[in-house]
Amino acid sequence: MPNTTDRRGWETGTTPWVRQQPPGTRFLCYFCGATSAILSFGDHPDPGRIEVYCDNTGCDARTVAVLVLQDGTSATPERADVRALEAIDNPDRPRAGNIRELLAIQTSSAEVVARRQSRP
Repeated sequence: MPNTTDRRGWETGTTPWVRQQPPGTRFLCYFCGATSAILSFGDHPDPGRIEVYCDNTGCDARTVAVLVLQDGTSATPERADVRALEAIDNPDRPRAGNIRELLAIQTSSAEVVARRQSRP
């Protein structure tokens, strides 16, 4: 997979900037703004998902998953995590499967702190 060295951009099929850094490199946390976030030890080389851990004890979002929802490929909308978020964001939109069962799954408040969307 090609690398990208530009921190301001990312192209489909390239390795995200954060994965090219030495282990333990700190960067800005998306939630608390401190330079205390690192690539999570549980992060896997998945091109559509990055797992980040914030080492700031005052951060409410210590563990964060960054998901690519749109990258111009036909594979991304078919990913299970992307489809689940689409179903939650648009519960009235018809789709295959039973959305009511998906929404009925209870998640503890400790597992989900916040969700932030960015749109181009």
